[in-house]
Amino acid sequence: MFLYCNRNASNAGIEAIQIASGYGYRRLFWFRGGFVEWEDKDYPYVIE
Repeated sequence: MFLYCNRNASNAGIEAIQIASGYGYRRLFWFRGGFVEWEDKDYPYVIE
């Protein structure tokens, strides 16, 4: 599971990791640069 946060000075990403971990998720990745940076790096994504 990938999580991202668009606020640099926020603990929201850390909190999201802790919550997901509590639900049993184990392969967690936090992308700190947010979705804007994800797009800038041309990483893939799907829009449905």
